[in-house]
Amino acid sequence: MASPTSARAARVLHHLKRQHITTRETLLRLLFHDAKGASAFNNVLYRNLTQRGLVRTVPLGIAKQVYFQLTEAGAVAADAHRSVTRDLRPRDLFTLYAELLFCYHDSSPRPKLTPEEFDQYFPGRRTTEAFGPYYIDEEHGIRRLGRILVDLADRNLAAAAEKALADMQEFGDDFLAERRVALAVVTTTPRAERQVRACLEPFKGRGVSIRTRHFPALTQLLGHVARPATRGPANA
Repeated sequence: MASPTSARAARVLHHLKRQHITTRETLLRLLFHDAKGASAFNNVLYRNLTQRGLVRTVPLGIAKQVYFQLTEAGAVAADAHRSVTRDLRPRDLFTLYAELLFCYHDSSPRPKLTPEEFDQYFPGRRTTEAFGPYYIDEEHGIRRLGRILVDLADRNLAAAAEKALADMQEFGDDFLAERRVALAVVTTTPRAERQVRACLEPFKGRGVSIRTRHFPALTQLLGHVARPATRGPANA
């Protein structure tokens, strides 16, 4: 029988395969939320995964926080594509951190789908290796295929939404025709979230469900990424 430490270590590896990065706060919420969570976290992350060379720690750029990422050996152990081990540029880190917050820092987790999970939900739909940040969006008993977009503030968000819908349509016309598509946009502040909603409002008329979320913690990373906002009109 697997020990609790090895079982948790395996779950951390799978979580990193799914999200590409994670943080101590996320892991405490997700896997180490019992009375001994903090000591168990240190045991699994530092005495097990880090010392075995499967996970590395990298400065996040917010105070003294770090994020965790698979090493090449960790990617092999997790059966993950080696691209999850790459050094992250500021905008890639911002995007992945925003996706992580959206997926795990609300009351109900919305994990990103691995390619294998997508194929289980939608057999035969995926035709290329390229795979975006998709999740299962469930609301009021309705299940949709969700795509996460991150408001980087230096691109036309409406055009990015159009591109995301085009990518999703390659899985089959029925997704849009049957209103089984959701776009989730992650941004930094309440004001930015209101702007995002206004920008994407016209997409609702096309049967797309729009979900928005802001996380102030992202503001500290945004300065390393973006120029002034160019969200643009929804018909751009």
